[in-house]
Amino acid sequence: MTEPSTEWQNEVREALDRLSDMEAQRQAWMSSGRIHFPDALELYLTLLDDLRFSDFVERNLKHKDHGIYAQGIEILRLLQDITDEQLSDSVSILDNSNWQRAANLSARLVSRLDEI
Repeated sequence: MTEPSTEWQNEVREALDRLSDMEAQRQAWMSSGRIHFPDALELYLTLLDDLRFSDFVERNLKHKDHGIYAQGIEILRLLQDITDEQLSDSVSILDNSNWQRAANLSARLVSRLDEI
């Protein structure tokens, strides 16, 4: 098994940090653009498409502790269950239970990434 590149792992960590930072999201998305922070769709696309989070989970978490792998899979499932329409409304996404749960799991997963 190949270890994740440090750059890829750091980029995933940063994306998960942003996803988990509900307070920064709230401040940015409800402030009429006065604070720069990626919108919900950009956070989603960065993690799932640009950083290939599903590949990261399969390649780097699957053979680790089952709990860390399960967290990665659950984040993927939760995000994939959010519709494009929901993602396009950054203010209402803050109340979306899947988004909130994915944010919570992202914070927990970030704290465990050093284990891989």
